[in-house]
Amino acid sequence: MCIALLTLCLINNESKAEPPNITQLRPATSAQDVSGAGTDFSAIGWDLLKTESLGPLRIGLSSSETVALLGSPETKSPKRVWPADAQEHQQWAYNKAGLLFDMVTEADEQRIATIKASGPCKFKTKRGVGVGTDAQTVMSAYKAEINLPESDYPQSLVVGSVYGGLIFSLKDGQVSSIFLGAAAE
Repeated sequence: MCIALLTLCLINNESKAEPPNITQLRPATSAQDVSGAGTDFSAIGWDLLKTESLGPLRIGLSSSETVALLGSPETKSPKRVWPADAQEHQQWAYNKAGLLFDMVTEADEQRIATIKASGPCKFKTKRGVGVGTDAQTVMSAYKAEINLPESDYPQSLVVGSVYGGLIFSLKDGQVSSIFLGAAAE
């Protein structure tokens, strides 16, 4: 009986491997120390909003381009003006594709303001990170841009800033969702 319990304990310990240590992945040439001092995460985040995508989806994509790529959304929320930015927002959900968009009306046209991807979404970022990617791969792909002070590792990794950039939510050491946009005002 003791052997059975010892074996069970060893099996349980093997399946609960420690997540990788994020501070060990910093390149030697990075200007970022563990506190994030010396790194302009806001600028990094805003640059990512201009250049990063999730497959063919990117911030600023028009409603007509979005529909051409994905078809009509399964659901749309009512349009509402948010007090934080005084803009009209509407949520578009593509549940079967694992996608949720915040659409903002600008000059009488709706455009993607934020993208949230979760299972079963198959799209990946330009650096090859998608839902199901392991945390080690995320850290390697975005190592110099990970905002340690804003990240809640091992639950999430913030690339850039919560005011603009990417947020990778993690569960059991793998990406469970990806958020691209500004999560805070």
